Amino acid sequence: MNNCENRLVKEMIGIILCYGLLLQIVLFFVTPKRLYASFGLWLGIMLAVYMLVYMYRVLQTSLGMEAKTAEKQVRIHSIIRYITVVVVYGIVIFAHLGSPLACFAGILSLKAAAYLQPLYRKLREKNQEKE
Repeated sequence: MNNCENRLVKEMIGIILCYGLLLQIVLFFVTPKRLYASFGLWLGIMLAVYMLVYMYRVLQTSLGMEAKTAEKQVRIHSIIRYITVVVVYGIVIFAHLGSPLACFAGILSLKAAAYLQPLYRKLREKNQEKE
């Protein structure tokens, strides 16, 4: 993992965790079942981090392959990733481990990180130029 990619993954994990903390604060004031909702949220956050790291590793291994092989590799691992998320989400729902809605909100933190990371990078670089 080169330095730029390492920094990207760390930034996105940081954004996912900040998103989780923000949602945790909101859940504290909104829901009466705080522990239930919190556990669901952090399971979703863990799933989001898992998906990020898994996608990164699959893309890294696929870059050195031929196009057809890489496409097949990415497709297979996408299916594995989706099945893993569905199974864990199903366990959350049927075993009542946490709030399914909060878990889903945690999973969506990956999407938020994907959209916010370029903005974060731009703001950080602007801050570094001022110093």
